[in-house]
Formats: sequence, C-alpha cells, structure tokens
Amino acid sequence: MDKIKVLFASFLFGMVTVNLFCQVSISVDNSPADSSAILDVKSYSKGLLIPRMTLAQRNMIAHPAQGLMIFCTENNKYYFNQGTSGSANWIMLNSQWVSVDSKIYYNTGNIGVGTTSPGQRIHLVDGNFLIEGVHETALIMKRDTTFMDGRSGNSPNPIFHIGRINRAGDKDPEFRVLYEDAITPETPVFEFDRKGIVASVKPPLSSGLSVGSHFEGFYHGAAFPYFRLNSFPKMRLEMGPGGNEDVDVAVERFAKKMLGFYTKNICQVVIDSLGRMGIGTLLPKSKLEVHGFIHSSDSGFKFPDGTVQKTAALCVPANLVSTAQKPYNYTVNYGIDVNIPQPCKEITIADLSTNPGNSGFVLISPNGKRWKITVNDDGELKATPDQ
Repeated sequence: MDKIKVLFASFLFGMVTVNLFCQVSISVDNSPADSSAILDVKSYSKGLLIPRMTLAQRNMIAHPAQGLMIFCTENNKYYFNQGTSGSANWIMLNSQWVSVDSKIYYNTGNIGVGTTSPGQRIHLVDGNFLIEGVHETALIMKRDTTFMDGRSGNSPNPIFHIGRINRAGDKDPEFRVLYEDAITPETPVFEFDRKGIVASVKPPLSSGLSVGSHFEGFYHGAAFPYFRLNSFPKMRLEMGPGGNEDVDVAVERFAKKMLGFYTKNICQVVIDSLGRMGIGTLLPKSKLEVHGFIHSSDSGFKFPDGTVQKTAALCVPANLVSTAQKPYNYTVNYGIDVNIPQPCKEITIADLSTNPGNSGFVLISPNGKRWKITVNDDGELKATPDQ
C-alpha cells in the first residue's frame, strides 16, 4: 500500500508543477504554466472534459458563479452563466451564435433582433434598419430564375437594387431603384427626391424608339392597365394596352397652353389658349373650326335668334323682290371651307330683280377678283372692279 502511495505521489509531482505565483500547470513535459493563466493544461492527444448534465440538473446548481460552464447531454450544447450567482442567465454556445446580449437571437436558421422568436430569416422588432456608407448603398434582391415571354422579353436572374441614394439633376439627393439581369446592364427605373417629385426612368427600347417616364394603373387580374401617365413624347394621359404597344386614346399637352386629344396615336382635336377648338386642324382660327363635314343626324342647327334649321335653304335678302310675285325656286349646291367661305356654286332663280337705286351684284371671278355687275336703261350689263 505504501508503494502505491509513493507511485501516485510521484505521478502527481511529474504532472503538476506549482510555481511561486500559485499557477498550476498540467502537462506531459513538466512545462510551467503560461504567465497569463492560473491553470494551464497542455496535451497533444487528449482534451478537457467539463461536467456533463441535463438542463434540469444544470438548473439545480445552487448559486452558479458567473462564467460557470456545463455541457448539456440533452441537446449536446455548451452553456455558460452570463448572469450572476443570484440571477443565473444560461447562454448556449455553439458554432453558430445564439445571443449577443439580450437583443440578438439565432433560432433554427432565423435571426431575431429585439425578439427571441424570429419568424423570418431576419426579424427586426422595435428598431430601425440602417445601411450606411460613403458610397452608394442598397438592399439587393435577386431571383434565381428566368421569367419567360414577358412583355419586355425574357428576364434571366432579375435583380433589383432598392435604396440607392444619388444626386438628381438639380443636385438634390434622390432615392433610386435600379434593375439588372443576366443580359440587361444596371439601369435606374424609379426615383424620388427630397421635394417629393416621383419619376420612373425608362431606357430606350431595343428598337431604338424612345419612351418616357410613365405610371400604369392596373386592377387585380388585369392583363393591361386601365390608364397610363406618360412623359414622352409630351405630358399625356393614355388609355390602351400599355407596355410598348401603340396608344389607343390619349389626352396630351400638345404645346404651351394647348390641349390635344388623340385617337390611334393621331391628334384629332385641339383646344388652344384662347378657347378655340379645331377638329381636323391643329391651328383653329375661330371658336370652332372643322376640317371636313359637320353632320346633324336629327336636330339640325340652332342659331343665335333661336331659329332651328334642319334643311339647307337659301336665305333671301329683303330687297330682292319677284316682279311676278312668284315663290323663288332654288337649286343649290354649296360648300363650307375651313378657312374661306365659298360662294354658292349654282343658283337657279325663276324671277329676280333689284330695287331702283341698288348698285347691282358683286361676282367673284376664278382668280379671286371682285366685279360689280350693273345694268343701264337700255338693258346693257356693265362689269366694273369692286373695291
């Protein structure tokens, strides 16, 4: 028995060296403890085994010291007491972090900030998400798939950069969204500045045609927009299939202080700053100017004196008197030109006379010259230029 005690004492003396500073070294080569360590364990073939227990056994430890460590056999995790001996706070240690103070938590692939039960990959509670940098920064979202047969063509691996802060044309900061994919270079598509001005930024089409900033309004399930606000070629409200399709109908700022109405991408009606409307003409000279026919299907035309005209009849001046007191018979073919009213092309009158003292009739020759026609007492007609 004494021999066993001597051998055991020799073993301990060979394995443990206590220096003058109360440092303990456990090693196979009798090396002293590191100057920074109170206990220095050295081995090239064995490790350190700390107490193993269940969570219930861990919680039964009376007054656990701060920093006390155990290994849980239920989930194969290490725990240490981050709290105090009077108020324990056991924190799990793993190759993936779990908690940094009480605000950040990792749980089965989800990260919680301000919550210990994150419901998404990143779950932020009662706080702000900040991306900061000297250069442009953004939240980048990518879809690892290809969208086929879209109105703009295929979109392989689409990426949106959300929140790029840049300078607008007036040097004010603006919030910008950009798009790119495997074949499309990074391109800004939407922005708004600190003044609240919102704009979409549309690049030229592959065909070379230009498009402007626009906003399309859809309803749920609609294949085409209800309307589109566009800035190209001029400010306009469009209604049609949208996308890159031709416009069906549109209302446009045709020019300064002028409004234009379009069908089939052609301006059909304009209203200028003086309130003059042109139909079929872009430069109206009267309150209403029509290039073409005016048709009334049933009501006719009402004049300032309150009379309504439903048929085309020639108005006879009061000083034209039929010597035979016969009703006038007219065969009339006439037209209305948009610029210069034209005279009747054909008038057939049974009996026509002028009162004595009248100066005659004025006729216009094909070259536009005015001629006054009079008759003398011998019945001879005379034509003189009318001034």
